[in-house]
Amino acid sequence: SGSSSRKVVGRAGEDVTLPCRYNIRYHEPTPVCWGRGPVSTFGCNNQIISTDGSKVTTRASSRYQLLGRLEDGDVSLTILKTTEEDAGR
Repeated sequence: SGSSSRKVVGRAGEDVTLPCRYNIRYHEPTPVCWGRGPVSTFGCNNQIISTDGSKVTTRASSRYQLLGRLEDGDVSLTILKTTEEDAGR
């Protein structure tokens, strides 16, 4: 469990990718979830997508995609056709 802040800017209607990677050499394929709001020590708040480390296991909308190579530790979130409601943390 970890988090860091990095501002990502996009325009409504565009696809936006929020980068996230972990080093596969030091960690086995790792379950990851993306959520909205404050980071919780226990799981995800307002979960929008999650992976077991090899495939997507839950997804709140088809607009949320993990397009990177999960097996290489790339769990970057892509939001398709962003809207104003996607803004925030």
